[in-house]
Amino acid sequence: EIFDRLEGLAGRELKVYLHPHDPSDVPDTKELKLAVLEGEQANETFICELVEKSGSTFRVYKNTLMILAPDAAELSELYRLVKRYLALRSIRDDRSVVRQLSEENRETLEARLKDAEGKISFGLLSAYRRLIKASDRGVAQFDLGLPTAGVKNTLAKRAYEYLKGQELLLDRISPRHVLQKAVGEGETEKALAEIYEAFLRYPHLPMLEGKQVLEQAVSQGVQDGEFALRTGERIYFNESAPASALQDAILIRKERVAPRPEEAGERRPEEGVAVAGGEGTGEPSGAATVTPRASEAIRALDMRIKLPSNKLSDFLRGVLMPLQQEGADIEIKVHLHARSQSGIKRTTLEHKVKETLRQIGAEVEDEQIGQD
Repeated sequence: EIFDRLEGLAGRELKVYLHPHDPSDVPDTKELKLAVLEGEQANETFICELVEKSGSTFRVYKNTLMILAPDAAELSELYRLVKRYLALRSIRDDRSVVRQLSEENRETLEARLKDAEGKISFGLLSAYRRLIKASDRGVAQFDLGLPTAGVKNTLAKRAYEYLKGQELLLDRISPRHVLQKAVGEGETEKALAEIYEAFLRYPHLPMLEGKQVLEQAVSQGVQDGEFALRTGERIYFNESAPASALQDAILIRKERVAPRPEEAGERRPEEGVAVAGGEGTGEPSGAATVTPRASEAIRALDMRIKLPSNKLSDFLRGVLMPLQQEGADIEIKVHLHARSQSGIKRTTLEHKVKETLRQIGAEVEDEQIGQD
């Protein structure tokens, strides 16, 4: 009965998943979603597992997931209300019993049934008030408080409005906020796709209602001269950028943009500074260009890294892929050190580990097998 009632109160402001019993029940998508837990699942272990994983893989888009869990005391009261309602309904639906009631008792039964049913919706919203989301320290919990009596509401709407009120979920964001929160101090440029991915992945950033929130902020920032935008060979700065320019675009800090001739007093370009509209640039007069800085270009990178085994997917996405996108040729050497108190089966080593290495074309440069 409670599950059926929750379906009616789910709402559409967020994608709602009712009573997930496994992390795989809540997919790892980019859309904002709300997982509503039942009493038995509302424990710290399952909540942390749901935040960290989606099935057997790690959850990437942690900053799109919210969890709604019931308050223990309010849930107990909800159970009492629902049991009373079900008991009254069973009496009403038993014709043999109803025929034995007087007209006055029938009216009393209907009145009590209506009163019990009316209290359930309020009881559900009162019980499901613990809002949980990922944070940079694990998880953060919030109390939605008691619902306003007489006001029609849904689970998703309550969570949505609370998050907006706390500025944890934004429908607008300032261009300066984008720079401060999603672009590192040492980064002079960054792809908009990467910036949006950061807002979806990292819980220390505010949640965005959608990609249009970022695009609106970027358009405003380019127009106001907070930063520039490069798409292909074209640089937009201190001007309006068309919506089409936001696709596959690169955000550039304004310090990297050369001044226009009229802003530089028509001075001759100095060595190492590119000015738009100059001879042989091929750019229309008035367009901004990026000032090259040879010192920022890294020709080679070697790192020796000790990596937790459960962070390999993060290493692939956050380290290897950005380097590959820069056109880097990458060679990786893995130092595998595995120990097991119960012992690793020889068949596992030969038929799974080594066979996989052979299939992927890996070269084993050294191998040591021991009993310790």
